[in-house]
This record gives sequence, structure tokens and C-alpha cells, in this order.
Amino acid sequence: MSGRKPLALAISFGVLILGLYAFRFVSGTHTEYCPLSHMLSDTADCIVLHVSKGRVLIRHRDSFTKDAYFEIIGEGGSQKFDIPEFSLKSGAEKKFRVRLMDNEPDAVTINGARFDLLPLTNAGR
Repeated sequence: MSGRKPLALAISFGVLILGLYAFRFVSGTHTEYCPLSHMLSDTADCIVLHVSKGRVLIRHRDSFTKDAYFEIIGEGGSQKFDIPEFSLKSGAEKKFRVRLMDNEPDAVTINGARFDLLPLTNAGR
């Protein structure tokens, strides 16, 4: 009898933890392009910024760790890039419009200004 109580407690705890992760998975801000670690995190999100000619530009971000990067997915796979430094002019609206550039695989425009993307220096993301 005494062995059943700890087992029942362990199973209940496991079901509770799995339930919390399942809730995060279905209610989070993520897309089909998010890695599983982002889907299970309540501080991470992935947003599709632009789709053009078979390529998809995604911004991955974790608000807790302040980690953010762009990913471009195309027919030949995916590549991750650092997000370029960009500042808004004072008084400007705080919206960003990020677009892929046709015929330039490593460049984007942010609010119309061209930026070259640098591959991630931390390959573990």
C-alpha cells in the first residue's frame, strides 16, 4: 500500500507537467517554422515577416534571454542571421516592415533601407 501513494503522486506530477507543456505548445505565439524549444517556451515566439519567391523570412525571439535572430528558409535549406542594428528616427511610428530582397539571398530591407545580413556567430541557436 505504501508504494502506491508515491507512485500515484509521481504520475499526477508528470501529468500536470505534461499538461502545462501541452498548453504552452497550443497557445504560444509560434509558426510551423518554430523549433520545438520555442514552441514549448512561454517567452519565445516566431513570426513570419515576409514570403517571396519560395523563401520565408522568420524572426525568432526569446523575450527572457533577449536572444533574437532572423532565419531565411528556402528550397536549399535554412540559414540563420544576426538581426542588423536599426533605429527609428525620433517621432517616427514604431513599426518595422522587413522584406526579403529578390536576387539577394543575404540582404533585407527594413522600412525601405537595405541591410546586409551577417550569418550567426553562435551556431548553437
